[in-house]
Amino acid sequence: MLLRKQLLWVLLLLTVVWGAVMQIKMSGYVPQPGLFGSPALPADCRHAQAPVIGDLELAKDPRCFSSLIAPVGDWTVIVSIDRNTNLKLIKVNTQLDLAFIALYELAFLAFACLHWPRTVPGAAQSSNPALLRLLSCAVASVITIAALYDIREDLLLFHALPAVALGHLDFTTPYSVSKIKWCLLGFATVLLGLLPIRDAQRLRKLFAVILLLSGLTIITGTLAFSNPALGVLGLSVALLLALFTYFPWKIPSNAIVSWLVSAYLLRFQIISTLLLAIVLPAGYFLAPSIFYGLFDAIAPVSFFLICFAALLLALVIMITSRLTLAYAPARFPDLSGIAPWMRSSWSPTILFSLLAVPMIAFTWIGTQDYMFLWWERLGEVLLAAVAAFLFLVATAELHASLEDPGGSSTVCFIYPPFRVIHPRGGAPSSIYLAVARAAERLLPTKLQAGILRKQYVDGVPVLVLHSGHRLASTSFGVNLVLYLAIGIATAPRWWEHGPAAMFYVLFLLSLLTWFFAGVAFFLDRLRVPVLTTVIAASMLISLTGGTDHVYELTAPSQPVTLLSPTDVLGRWAAHRADPGAPIVVVATAGGGIRASAWTTQVLTGLAENCQVAGRNNFTSSVVLISSVSGGSEGAMYFAGWYDKNGNTDLAQSKSIRDESAESDLGAVGWGLLYPDLLRTIPGSGVLNLLWPPRQHIDRGWALEKQWDMHWVDHKTPPTLSQWNADVANGTRPAVIFNATVAESGERFIAATTDLYEQKLDQYRGTVQFFHRFKGADLPVSTAARLSATFPFVSPMARADTDRMHGDMHVGDGGYYDNSGLLSATQWLRGANQTLQDHQVILLIIDSTPSSAQLGEDWTWQRQSVAPINTLLGVRTSSQQLRARYEQDILHDLLVQELGNSPEPLVPVYFRFQENSTTPLSWHLRPEQLHEIGDQWRTIRDSTDAKKVYDALHCPGPRQGQ
Repeated sequence: MLLRKQLLWVLLLLTVVWGAVMQIKMSGYVPQPGLFGSPALPADCRHAQAPVIGDLELAKDPRCFSSLIAPVGDWTVIVSIDRNTNLKLIKVNTQLDLAFIALYELAFLAFACLHWPRTVPGAAQSSNPALLRLLSCAVASVITIAALYDIREDLLLFHALPAVALGHLDFTTPYSVSKIKWCLLGFATVLLGLLPIRDAQRLRKLFAVILLLSGLTIITGTLAFSNPALGVLGLSVALLLALFTYFPWKIPSNAIVSWLVSAYLLRFQIISTLLLAIVLPAGYFLAPSIFYGLFDAIAPVSFFLICFAALLLALVIMITSRLTLAYAPARFPDLSGIAPWMRSSWSPTILFSLLAVPMIAFTWIGTQDYMFLWWERLGEVLLAAVAAFLFLVATAELHASLEDPGGSSTVCFIYPPFRVIHPRGGAPSSIYLAVARAAERLLPTKLQAGILRKQYVDGVPVLVLHSGHRLASTSFGVNLVLYLAIGIATAPRWWEHGPAAMFYVLFLLSLLTWFFAGVAFFLDRLRVPVLTTVIAASMLISLTGGTDHVYELTAPSQPVTLLSPTDVLGRWAAHRADPGAPIVVVATAGGGIRASAWTTQVLTGLAENCQVAGRNNFTSSVVLISSVSGGSEGAMYFAGWYDKNGNTDLAQSKSIRDESAESDLGAVGWGLLYPDLLRTIPGSGVLNLLWPPRQHIDRGWALEKQWDMHWVDHKTPPTLSQWNADVANGTRPAVIFNATVAESGERFIAATTDLYEQKLDQYRGTVQFFHRFKGADLPVSTAARLSATFPFVSPMARADTDRMHGDMHVGDGGYYDNSGLLSATQWLRGANQTLQDHQVILLIIDSTPSSAQLGEDWTWQRQSVAPINTLLGVRTSSQQLRARYEQDILHDLLVQELGNSPEPLVPVYFRFQENSTTPLSWHLRPEQLHEIGDQWRTIRDSTDAKKVYDALHCPGPRQGQ
């Protein structure tokens, strides 16, 4: 009976939590028509403001169904509703609903099973067992049929969504199926309410009454108003009440305080548990723009490593938790009664390992688009379980070889009993004795409780470490060996496709769990706050220096002389031997890896459509690329496409696009887990000061190395000085990588051209690399990385040079100008009269601006962060307006000064339409890659594209291309 109650309560909890996740996920749905002054739906489509999904399920025809997803009329003009956002939310909600169906059906069946009359001799018998059996069977039958109809309803939704996306109305709505489903669900709720109606407990009677009323309301609302929302709300209240009513564990009043104290002692393990089992998996749906990339295990053995890291973290939580509780009575006498539950070793190990199941499941979901066979994924899961088991075995065997006979009394409470309860050692290990002597001298007597114990060796009493601490140190040692071995094996220098970032996140959590659990074990005894102490120690450590992030400068292979815009155009015209040809100036905006992939897609796509008689009219016309943030990576690969003679091989165009879209998030995870984590260890700063070349190795360096490995046919990455020499020869377009100085907010540019002609005072707010760091050089990948210093993904770094210049940290160029247009227009302004012989095609690569946001009521919490939100919003909107305004001013100035053509400046826009989730990381999912290709195939025949083809005399896209 107790087992049935426990199973019911767990199912109830999962059902409530899963339902809450679905509701939170749907919070991003565009508001329904008829609100805030928008045009209402037609009368025959209007519902009584049911939930969004409920409205869709009970939409009478395709017209009503489509209008609920993407209304038409003035509302669309006012708010610019994104149809694809709603479709994506509905699709995800329907996917979640398949699991929710299984949960609520199992919960109903568990209720029916709980009220099945017992036939155990001596047990209390029901007054009418036949009726209870009949009701239980009826509940099971009706809820099963309702679940089948619910599945059918979801299938109809899956078939309807693609038709809505294409603007078609030739699909079947789930109206009839939904009506039957809701009526069956209401009927099953009524039957379920009859089971406990005669129960003696008042809460259960109240629960039964709410169920009866909810079931009747669902049926009435569905049939009369096509709106079961009120009944569903009552059912939700009933489920929440059931969590209290059917709680299966008895809590003695004197145990509550002990439980609270134990929870406090295990607070860091509890936080790790929540992160592993709830927060990180839930992030896949709640924050997909960040978490999609973390879960995408595309690299070889990456899925296996994530599964193993999740199981390892679960085992670390188990070991540290049981160690803390095993020695709690010795440290806190009031907790003498908390140990009995730990007498079984294997069952807690299995239960703790189940914490990794949500992480493994969502990683499986996150990589299912890569066409891996299910049995391959299952094999990797099993292999990860075997590896985690071997971790336990190796630790236990190693500990057993060092353990002495008197030390196993508490180990069985902490660890599965391999040979650990049959130690092979005959006396305490000399290592453990040495550690114990050091602990005795360093630790005050108050702290020695639960750490040291007295043992007789050859008749002489000595203090030795408790067996659990020996086991913990052995386990941590094995964990540390794995950490070092995996770090060496997965370093960016060795793997072009490293493990998914989630692996590094989980491994970092396991190390942090070890650290904070260990620190809390000591400081809790002294009643000293752990976080305050750790923060204070960290601040003291940082005073030693050497923990800053730097980027490496190199010596130029030849003296660097930046050419003015006029000279760049002159060298380009001399090499091209076509002085009056149009020139192309590219400004590519930021936006993470998607901006990088979109940049190369547009530029290589135009090049593929401009090949004429063995010469490429597009690539030979590009004279300048001004890039920001993610666009800088794409600009780097495109500019690197040119050879020493200024030619580009179209056979490599696809490789250029692939390079710019390669996932780099794993390299960032490696840099975070290894060099950046080591920066926080006491003494690491001194090591950096003694050995400065090590200091530039961080997650930014790892990102650069990943980019270098993607580069086609480049064994040694080029430097800015080498590209500057190519610009002087007229064989490579000039590049401007735009960044921002963190301390002053000035613009920082690493460029292969001068930005101005004798106008330094006019642009005092700009720092040019070759002007500031004379006699120094910079790898192109470093320049692009500085421009793309995405917040928290890569660090703001300073140059590894003298303090006067070295204190200038460089941040993402998007802080100053996210479009790249400012540098491009200033460069063109500097060219001045040189442009009179050329038509300028200003090619702007960007994404669609975000739509206006609806007003809403603010809480006091929202008011507290309103200044920051407003600052961020103004930064984006003001940059967009300023860029367009500067472009118009430049056009008017060129017309006024040159006067040779009514159109000396032709702006051409290639905007990416943001339909999918914006990737806030260096990772693109398959659907996002396909979306980039699909949008190019749509836009390559656009009016703007034809402007480029006409100006450069390009043949344009070939039929069937």
